[in-house]
Amino acid sequence: MKPLTIDQMPESLALLHDKADRIIEMLTMLTNGKPGGDNHVPVGLSEACRILDKSRSTIYEMTSKRTIPFHKRGNKLYFFKDELFEWIRDGGRSALPSDQDMEEELSHGIRHKPMSSFDRTSCYPS
Repeated sequence: MKPLTIDQMPESLALLHDKADRIIEMLTMLTNGKPGGDNHVPVGLSEACRILDKSRSTIYEMTSKRTIPFHKRGNKLYFFKDELFEWIRDGGRSALPSDQDMEEELSHGIRHKPMSSFDRTSCYPS
């Protein structure tokens, strides 16, 4: 590479700037999945059905069992693309515990408070 003259500097700098922008765009595309964008965008039920190739009723069932990542605002369900893709990559395992898992966890550690003398006398008449 030969040395640049002062007259060639602005053109060379503009070319370098363009190349850097293309490299940044390619890196963003590799990390986020689309150019210049972010996959953490909310999508509705229809888009989630399309992404997962599942029916609406199946998606509703998966949300009620908490096997799929979702967010609920009022009566509306929202999903984030990146969370759905991560869920697929993880083999369809949810980070959210199901109601059954929570009940099992609670049943192992339940301890009842001992009855006080007042409670014993009120339960068993003398």
